[in-house]
Amino acid sequence: MTTPAVHVITILSLPQSMEASARCLASAAAHGLEARIFPAFTPVDDPVAIFRDKGWPTAKFTHNRYSRPLPCMACFASHAELWRICVSANRPLIVCEHDAVWVRPLPSSIHDGAWIVNLGKPSFGKWKQPPCGIGPLVSGPHFKGAHAYLIRPQGARELLRLAQTEAEPVDVFLSAKRFPLLRECFPYPAECRATFSTVQRAEGCAAKHDKVEII
Repeated sequence: MTTPAVHVITILSLPQSMEASARCLASAAAHGLEARIFPAFTPVDDPVAIFRDKGWPTAKFTHNRYSRPLPCMACFASHAELWRICVSANRPLIVCEHDAVWVRPLPSSIHDGAWIVNLGKPSFGKWKQPPCGIGPLVSGPHFKGAHAYLIRPQGARELLRLAQTEAEPVDVFLSAKRFPLLRECFPYPAECRATFSTVQRAEGCAAKHDKVEII
């Protein structure tokens, strides 16, 4: 069975993002994964207009103590575009943010058909270690970072449907309460190794496990 391709969300105009993505691409290739750059939306692309066009609510972005509204909205739009592509192509894919690094191959159980599977080690806050294998999301109530996850068309449709009424920062949006079928893979095949953030405020950076610079 073919392993889904990895799409690395990358800010093409930002050298630090391009450098981080190159590291992600190389680490993916080293573990037998096909990976490619996916151009990110940024504040220059007018995320307010994108949200208006899509009909997504903005309240949970404009009133958020951890992230800056426009970059956070652009990040959500980038992920959502990959969800749309997943549905349109009718095949699973792996979403990565530029600061993800692959540390081990995907297990064969990744082909078991789960709709959405977190592949990334939590990058902020406290978390609980899950049992080995692919099982329910137990590390926290939501993804502790959306830096690496597998999504299948059924899951992508559900994300896009609920974005119409419940859009919020991607990692919090991907919650077990909202999506009971969320799964995670442990040991985690990918980790976030961040040195900078284009999205977080100081409060968000302070919660991260890595020391990051706001740019």
